[in-house]
Amino acid sequence: MSLTGKEIEIKNHFNRIAEQYDYWKKKNSYYYSLLKNFYKKNIPVGSAVVEFGCATADILSACRPSKGLGIDISEKLITLAKHKHPEYEFKILDAQNFSCPEKFDYCIMSDLIDHLWNIPQAIESSRGVLNNEGRLIITSINPLWNPVLGLAERLKLKMPEGPHCFLPNSFIEFFCQAKGFRIISKGALIFIPIKIPFLSFLLNSLIPSVPILNRFCLVQTLIAEKIEPPRKDFSYSILIPAYNEEENIEECVRRIPKLSRDYEILVIDDGSIDSTPRILERLKGEIKNLRTVRLAKNSGKARAIEEGIKNSLKDVIIILDADMSVAPEDINLFIEPIELGLAEFINGTRLIYNMEKDAMEQIKRIANFLLAALLSLVLKSRITDTLCGTKAFFKRDFEGIRISGERWGDLVLLANAKIKKLRIAEVPVRYYARRAGHSKMRFLSDGLKFVFYTLITAFKPPASK
Repeated sequence: MSLTGKEIEIKNHFNRIAEQYDYWKKKNSYYYSLLKNFYKKNIPVGSAVVEFGCATADILSACRPSKGLGIDISEKLITLAKHKHPEYEFKILDAQNFSCPEKFDYCIMSDLIDHLWNIPQAIESSRGVLNNEGRLIITSINPLWNPVLGLAERLKLKMPEGPHCFLPNSFIEFFCQAKGFRIISKGALIFIPIKIPFLSFLLNSLIPSVPILNRFCLVQTLIAEKIEPPRKDFSYSILIPAYNEEENIEECVRRIPKLSRDYEILVIDDGSIDSTPRILERLKGEIKNLRTVRLAKNSGKARAIEEGIKNSLKDVIIILDADMSVAPEDINLFIEPIELGLAEFINGTRLIYNMEKDAMEQIKRIANFLLAALLSLVLKSRITDTLCGTKAFFKRDFEGIRISGERWGDLVLLANAKIKKLRIAEVPVRYYARRAGHSKMRFLSDGLKFVFYTLITAFKPPASK
């Protein structure tokens, strides 16, 4: 599979710094020695080990495997790894699309997650090369350290990071569970990444075990075991509310992945006055599982969602915005957690990954953050993005609920999920600039309404019809 533009950018970055790679590791040798010790402690000598994103393979070698394989996207780093550790096998491959007939006891991902474009896909790849009950061991950077590491990089105290996004361990844990892993342990490592005699040893030995304080450690750790979790089959309605989306609707519908499940594509045309209705009529003749409902007049997205729930013929509803600011292909991220029983209501969150340029203005991002904090306080449940349109839930839980009391429907859906005591989970999604047309949201007036409805929710739950 060919690399995306962002993956090529990552590959080029590591090719550029390959010659200085060992220099930077030597400069920060204390940090890397602690990482190696963590992996040596958790991987028995003589195991079969594969390392995704192996770079120069010093961690792989430190584990002393009987069979070792390292893969990396950078051909220059692989050349260095072959020279340093000729006893092991190395391949220039992308961890996100890797498969091989050999099976391993352990898979290492050290400082890799932060540079992956498609984390769930890489975790799925690791599952494919592990033995039954094989273990995936991940170390990643705590996002709280991002400003500190950015400053250290500018001062040339650490290796240039390149394109990256530090992800909270809770999301990595959720991705692992959704791909069929059981979490064995999760924790923290390294409070002080530089060697200060006595002090570093003392604090790095104690702080990772102290609740609350360990949240400030540099490294997040996760050990997960491959299992065969029970899975339930459900049918799905991909619900697309659309108003004047003539430039987007055809591409959006065609990009929805073909699911190996019973599903329908249900477009609710919210009284469009452009050519959206004609495009949908034509598509219905080409796509057999496409259904449409046309509203007589434009009544807002919440009303369209309400009609979608009423007209859905399937078990689970996945809402997808027609503007493709969240990729249609990402609906797969919402299906596996539902089928594995990890959640009954899944909320997409756009505020975890780095965004595409121009996807969201900075003031809107700040407003989203503040509104999410307010709603989290009201619902007593952590929500990082209240206004992401992509959500998944069971139809049975929202039949008869009046959603259109709030123009967009997001707050009502979240509030009802909490009131019904549904298991709520968030899934990070990539957020892109709208492909064509313009947003229907009015920043100031809609923003004030969101705050109003959030405060109302604190005292009065949304009413049923």
